[in-house]
Amino acid sequence: KVTLCKILTRVTNPAKPIFAHNLITMVTTHYSSVNQAAKGTGIQHTFIPKHLSLNTTCVSLDRTVRYKFTSG
Repeated sequence: KVTLCKILTRVTNPAKPIFAHNLITMVTTHYSSVNQAAKGTGIQHTFIPKHLSLNTTCVSLDRTVRYKFTSG
């Protein structure tokens, strides 16, 4: 009963906006969340926070696009 109460009163963290800088085309795209950025870029959502915190570039699975992610 206590666990159910915790789940029902849980406060979720708001989504953080993400900017995806395509280093090939030099186009910057704004996304409202990490999940939206993952869908838009085709990069797994678990890699985006990793590259945000390490300040590194991320390469798409087919190795044709390189992204630099920043939070806004």
